[in-house]
Amino acid sequence: MALPKRGEMFDDDPAADAATAIIRQHHPDVFFVHLGGVDVVGHAAGWGTDKQIAAIEKADACVGRILATLKQEHVDDSTFVILTADHGGTGKWHGPDDPRARHIPWIIAGPGIRQNLDLTTFRDLTVNTEDTFATTCWLMGIAYSQPIDGKPLTVIARNADLQLLHDAPAPAAGK
Repeated sequence: MALPKRGEMFDDDPAADAATAIIRQHHPDVFFVHLGGVDVVGHAAGWGTDKQIAAIEKADACVGRILATLKQEHVDDSTFVILTADHGGTGKWHGPDDPRARHIPWIIAGPGIRQNLDLTTFRDLTVNTEDTFATTCWLMGIAYSQPIDGKPLTVIARNADLQLLHDAPAPAAGK
């Protein structure tokens, strides 16, 4: 798939189409889907512009199709879904010292995950992009042998249900 030229709309439909086909055919144990439209349009037209809002709406529709496919295939009750972004921005750019770039959405759903939990209400909890990897490892029971950046967000567990999903303990927090 060719990337759009600066200012053109990015179409996330092909990625969503491929994702739904793979889910239907393979019921994968691990699956990553990247919808790049919001980022591409943010850099091309600017964060928060009408064009980016349209790209967000398109990405939302694509996520909805993927979630519907998980339900149709009867794997939604055994699937964790993490929805996040690599960065935010302002104007057409992002910088390391700009909180608008560092603060991202981080949403998770799945078996044993607390519902309607607002992670921003925890005074001493900061969610970083690196926490996605650490949390995914924790959910899958994958221990890492070396320190990593990021921490598993164990506060998302509804109760002991998640402990039953794997035998590995939560990895030690990274650097």
